[in-house]
Amino acid sequence: MNINRKIILTVVTAFCLVFSFNSITGPLNLFADDDDPTKSKVAAPPNMMEVSTTLGGAYFVNKALIQKSKLLQNQLSNVRDQIRAGEISSATAMERLASIETKLQLVRASIEEQKILVSAFNVYTKTVEEIFDLGEEKQVILTGDKVRIRGWQGPGIKCVLEKTIVAKEQPDEEAFAQIQVEHQLDSAESIVGETFEKRELAEREFLASEDGQQMTEAQLASRRALIESINASKTKYKPFQGKRCNILGVKGLTFQEGNKNLSLEIMSEGGGGFHSSKWQRHATLTVYLPVCNWVAVRGCKVGVDILGVESNLLLTGNGSRDRDYEGSFEVGNIKGDVVIDQAPIRKLFKISGNIEFVATDEFVNSGTTHEGGT
Repeated sequence: MNINRKIILTVVTAFCLVFSFNSITGPLNLFADDDDPTKSKVAAPPNMMEVSTTLGGAYFVNKALIQKSKLLQNQLSNVRDQIRAGEISSATAMERLASIETKLQLVRASIEEQKILVSAFNVYTKTVEEIFDLGEEKQVILTGDKVRIRGWQGPGIKCVLEKTIVAKEQPDEEAFAQIQVEHQLDSAESIVGETFEKRELAEREFLASEDGQQMTEAQLASRRALIESINASKTKYKPFQGKRCNILGVKGLTFQEGNKNLSLEIMSEGGGGFHSSKWQRHATLTVYLPVCNWVAVRGCKVGVDILGVESNLLLTGNGSRDRDYEGSFEVGNIKGDVVIDQAPIRKLFKISGNIEFVATDEFVNSGTTHEGGT
């Protein structure tokens, strides 16, 4: 074991219990608002509640199971409170916890077996593949909210793009063509900033100029504070500054690039439901990388799946356009250092180098839910 390895943890975020429901049984396609392709309001069966969401809809199950699950979770919390307060013995606590956990597992299994998918929109996909040359400096900057990265022997950088369009009817080829991989091999100053030396030179030249000479002490102090703030925001990108980088991203996912916002509503009479808005276009980019010096992934808030990469990694929430609180965020088998800055990584394993993890944001859902008419 490398005894010099360091792990820096800055501010621990809040945690929440999340259930996953993956199977699909009995999807219901009950489209309404057919005159508006961006809006859909559908009905779930009576007396049901939402347990998880998908791009086109949500999974629902009988509300009695959800209520039973909540009751058992409350019982678990009560026993833990009693343990902390010293109100019950260890043996009694363990017995009660085991009993409640067993019941809870049975309820979860019933939810998994009985849930159904209620669709407000259909989901259509298409996959394309491209290969790009890796620059001599072996630096990669990738911007994307849902990213999958794998190590490989090359040659070059292979990009596999899964394009997704959420709609009521099958999109044409032109609609899929609007989603594409962008690649440049160039300086990335607009993203990573200038080198310290270049910034210092520019500042000296300004202060020696006529405009700089006319500034008051108060104005100079304000300018210094602004420059220090800008420099601090770019510190994490220092390994990329002044380098020719492979700059990768996905085009066609912003409003300005033609992406539309969809509105969907699913309600169950006597049960629950939810209102949601989602982007119509989505993309999952899988990037296969040879050995690199540094790889930066910007966005990271819909899904992160990075395995088997030989490179130092920087993961940051900067540049995010969307987020998924139920997504998967895992990084493992990395030969290099890992720096995480405000990215919701939930599983981190087998890292050969140093780890720096800064997380001061709460990566939890603050959306609105409805139950029993409230």
